[in-house]
Amino acid sequence: MFFGFHIRTNPQNLQYFLNPEIIGYLKDHEPIGCRDRHTMNLLRQQGVEAFFSACLTLTFPKREHPPEEGKVFLVDTGEIPLPTEIRKNSVKLTHLVSSLYGDDLKTSMAKKLLEIYKNHASLVITTRIHCALPCLAMGIPVIFFGDPDDPRISLLQDLKVPIYPYKRKPRGPYKMRYFRKLLGYLRLGRVNWHPEVPDLEALKAEMRRTITDLIERKMHSL
Repeated sequence: MFFGFHIRTNPQNLQYFLNPEIIGYLKDHEPIGCRDRHTMNLLRQQGVEAFFSACLTLTFPKREHPPEEGKVFLVDTGEIPLPTEIRKNSVKLTHLVSSLYGDDLKTSMAKKLLEIYKNHASLVITTRIHCALPCLAMGIPVIFFGDPDDPRISLLQDLKVPIYPYKRKPRGPYKMRYFRKLLGYLRLGRVNWHPEVPDLEALKAEMRRTITDLIERKMHSL
């Protein structure tokens, strides 16, 4: 991760990502920070100097105290069968915005969302990794639903945050398998509806040191 490089892969862009031209470009700007270890290993296999950087949103400052009358925020939870007491008085939000919105507007909206979570959220339930990570950094309890086998969200497992099985758009024979698996978690009471917030302060400090060291290393090489 240097001068803006922060990489993660998915099955859709993998072939493009491993294109020799792209690999050459990354080598010109190495070392490359990777949000997940899967991507880090892919780059190393291609001869790129890469390291596990996690996500920079994890360095967001922790809020000083939780709100006195906080709300539960449901962020892109789809049809997840949440308990009635969770849905009651909850706030539904989405991180999906129109492609017609310009970058300045989207940046402004993102900042406002982060401010809302920081000041008003007592709990966030989401399927969005880029909702979960900044909320965790700010000290907000998070319940995350997703595919535990998806390397793009494996960072949560490194943070000891459970990933409860859920597939946003299941297809074919997988549909009932994922639905039954999710219902099994709910019926067995295996979802912790009162999660603790992991202590990320040591990780934040380590990430900041890494960034500082990289900048100093680059400056000395100029």
